[in-house]
Amino acid sequence: MSSQAAPHTARITAHLSPRMTASARTTHAWLRKGRVCTALAGLLLLSTVALAVIHRTSPLRLPKNPLAAEPAHPMRLWSLLTAWTGTIHLSPFVGVVVLLTVGIAIERFIGSRSFLISAFVSHAVGIGAALVAHPLITAVAPGWGHAMTRHPISGIPLLLLGPVMASTALMNHLWCRRTRVLVLGFLLVETAVTGTPGALARLGAATTGLFVGMITWRGSVSSARLSRTRRTSRNLLALVVACWSLMLALAAVSRAAFGPLASARYGVFPEREVVHPVTGALGLSLMPLLLQLALADGLRRGRRTAAVGTILLQLFLAICSVLSVNAEFTLDGTEPPTVSSPPSSWNISNHMALPLMLNAGIVLLVVWNRDHLRLHTRPGVVRKAILTWTITAFACAAASVVLGTIVAHDFEPEATPSVLITDFLVRLLPTSAEGLLAPTLRPHGPLACLATWFFPTFAWVSAIVCAWVAMTKPAITPSVNHEDLVALVRARGAGTLGWMLTWPGNDAWIADDKRTGFAYRAGSGVALTLGDPAAAGPEETKEAVEGFTAFAHEAGLVPALYSVHEPTMLVAREHGWTVLQVAEEAVIDLPGLAFKGKVFQDVRTALNHARREGITAEWTTWRTAPEGRRDQIRAISQAWVGEKALPEMGFTLGGLREIDDDDTRLLLAVDEGGTVHAVTSWMPVHRDGEVIGLTLDLMRRREGGWRPAIEYLIARAAQDAQGEGLEVMSLSGAPLARSGISGDLTGDGVDDVGASRFDPLLDLLASLLEPAYGFASLHSFKRKFKPRKVPMYLAVPDVVDLPAVGVAIAHAYVPDLTPAQTARFAQVLVTHD
Repeated sequence: MSSQAAPHTARITAHLSPRMTASARTTHAWLRKGRVCTALAGLLLLSTVALAVIHRTSPLRLPKNPLAAEPAHPMRLWSLLTAWTGTIHLSPFVGVVVLLTVGIAIERFIGSRSFLISAFVSHAVGIGAALVAHPLITAVAPGWGHAMTRHPISGIPLLLLGPVMASTALMNHLWCRRTRVLVLGFLLVETAVTGTPGALARLGAATTGLFVGMITWRGSVSSARLSRTRRTSRNLLALVVACWSLMLALAAVSRAAFGPLASARYGVFPEREVVHPVTGALGLSLMPLLLQLALADGLRRGRRTAAVGTILLQLFLAICSVLSVNAEFTLDGTEPPTVSSPPSSWNISNHMALPLMLNAGIVLLVVWNRDHLRLHTRPGVVRKAILTWTITAFACAAASVVLGTIVAHDFEPEATPSVLITDFLVRLLPTSAEGLLAPTLRPHGPLACLATWFFPTFAWVSAIVCAWVAMTKPAITPSVNHEDLVALVRARGAGTLGWMLTWPGNDAWIADDKRTGFAYRAGSGVALTLGDPAAAGPEETKEAVEGFTAFAHEAGLVPALYSVHEPTMLVAREHGWTVLQVAEEAVIDLPGLAFKGKVFQDVRTALNHARREGITAEWTTWRTAPEGRRDQIRAISQAWVGEKALPEMGFTLGGLREIDDDDTRLLLAVDEGGTVHAVTSWMPVHRDGEVIGLTLDLMRRREGGWRPAIEYLIARAAQDAQGEGLEVMSLSGAPLARSGISGDLTGDGVDDVGASRFDPLLDLLASLLEPAYGFASLHSFKRKFKPRKVPMYLAVPDVVDLPAVGVAIAHAYVPDLTPAQTARFAQVLVTHD
């Protein structure tokens, strides 16, 4: 057996060896570009091993963390440089991974010398600031200062936050502002809630790194301030509300919450001391915060429903807290605190003061920004969300009662259906209301805990999901008449794919001056256009893009220009948008076209064979075609769709619904017996009120019919259009197809020629969809006619919008994908591989 296995093992080794060598080269190149971080990672491992050996072998009782900084031992001056290595347990290994990934990425961005300087300067200043602040904090707040002595200062973030913040000086204005706001916002919340010296040191390190970057790279980033717009106001409000949720969640789950805002947890928990409830209770207590996060996303979108929901939720939490405190005093036989009350009574009042102030602050902020929150959610969407949640809540209540009754003996006291339903309703209230209405039952067994915690939590989750889904539904009701857009496309033109703008299912935006317009679909928080705008000339195209962008932002949607050509793409890029090529159109210039030479051999063969087979090309429209012809077209289409693993795609790919149009021509391949072998549809291309070309849309051949029927129909269409005096014929675009003719057009001014950074992802998506739809095969087929290659683009305002836009595109193409179709598609992929 060993002699037989040896050659097999050798073959496996030989097969893996090139891959291993390539991986080793890539790893070596990555580490070589980050020499400082690689050295620091090695130093971290060595210090960890050395400390472990010393602790095991030394007879002296050494400090547990001699390299870390501690407020109780401020004279450890070496900790200003070594605290980052003073980690314990698994932290050193996590730190090594972070240094070799994030650290090297930052080092490559700002340079090794700048990384080293900003890292250790920020590290030393941050720790020094925390050590100096400790006695001052102790003098003002002795409890806080005493608690700080129990927490050492250590960790890799102390070393990396400085370079991260310094690197913002080299970022463009948008990413600079985002990084600074998010990092500093989180660190401020962490410091204010936890109050640990480590959090204070991290905040100091980040702030120092920010100033180091500003001093080192003065003038590298434009200092122009962005004007305050409705969108920026919404984003700022949403960020503040999200920080409120983050702060209370951190205060609730942190085991070190003794900072100045730590008492904010009493807006979530009714306990007067820091407690850590079981997982089910903790999850249930955090549900109002998750609901507020969902509402914050609605505020970002400008929804009035989110504003009303935020105000009601904050008021409800405040009322629960106040009534809970009063109930506690009433149950204790005492009066609520007044000015003359003893200090012990004022403790609870103080605990309530901060949460109530925060509740009031959020309400006032929302009211102050009410003019920016005017988008109404459609009444039908609200009713559907409420109905869905009501049904889910009733189902959860029923399940909780049934399961609780089955295991009634696992409760203390023994459960009854009436008590179970009462407890379920009580647990739907915020946990802070437990001082007013406390659950009666205490579960002990696993099934009892499931009935107690899972079903109320699931009811809350369903409410959060329903609220979020309702606020992502389009808030705008199209007010533009479809016929107005059709007239605009006829008069102004919209490129070779312009007639798609008139298809059913599209919404329309038309400028106030009635000279430009877009067709779009709203969904997933995105206004997704279909092709270029109806516009005449570059100036009108620019006005159309700017007008539609303003319209989308006002509606709380992300504008996305999909399947646009170079003129529209260039306008978007001028505004700093992210651009990538998503398709390639095949265009035939009709003047001078002649199917001569070897390159058109297949086309001439199809034309010649048609005469011998008795096949003729018949022009018609759907409404003028005889019923027998329409029946055959339906049968051909149904057979074609039945072969696909996924349903028929729409959006930019027309079907039977789109050809039911008097302006769309049909060209049929019909034999002498009246059998339709293939069908193609041709949309008009307009310019200045005249038809100047045709665009291919539907292209389907009868199964088992005459094989070159499609080549024949396209060739005949080109000949007839040329005889009609038309200028251009488009074979439409092939999705996810590229011929390497476009560059990295991501809006950052880098690599104008060459491969896009998104090309690998697009290639992967194309390979996944190829077995189901054959986009690459379609692209290859069109090359027979030697067309001119015209790239088509997707443009979005920011790279972070791409995931949402990707979801919107997928939903636009396949809006009704079922689980069964998904399973069929997965089977096709496995078979194809």
